[in-house]
Amino acid sequence: PVGPTNQVLVLGTPHLSGLPDTFDPKTLGPLLDRLATFAPQVILVESLSGPQCDFLRRYPARYRETVEGYCWDPAPARAATGMDVPAATEASDKMLASWPKAPTPADRRKLASLFLAGGEQTSAVVQWLRLPEAERKVGDGLDATLVARLNTLIGRRNEDFMIAAPLAARLGLERVYA
Repeated sequence: PVGPTNQVLVLGTPHLSGLPDTFDPKTLGPLLDRLATFAPQVILVESLSGPQCDFLRRYPARYRETVEGYCWDPAPARAATGMDVPAATEASDKMLASWPKAPTPADRRKLASLFLAGGEQTSAVVQWLRLPEAERKVGDGLDATLVARLNTLIGRRNEDFMIAAPLAARLGLERVYA
């Protein structure tokens, strides 16, 4: 092989949603610090991607329970953006391919709306967290329903939204991969 060997770190955690009410999310700080020191270039989570969920939705007789349990319905994002999952996925890929070194808040809001329409909530949260709080507002493809969704997700007790997305945002990554 040419070049350095890939380094991979696998973090196994209990589902944060199953922890007792006494769990304080601030206790994740030292973990996030150590993970940031590892400095991953890519973050993956155990999750179904938006395109995978879109495929499963096409076979409700076979995959209804999987979709209900593991897939967010991107209908509100489709209504706001006018894009279905395939179109939004293609648009987000194109946007990232020409992503500027210094994206504007409008760029981040637009990308967040595309990620939501593509069923990629964790990546949308990454963009939301990379915005200054004053720029976390309606516009550029995000309507009030989607802004409320993003604000709910950043507080949701889930390892994708409490570990992966904040770590990606801290490291300057643009997305998390399912």
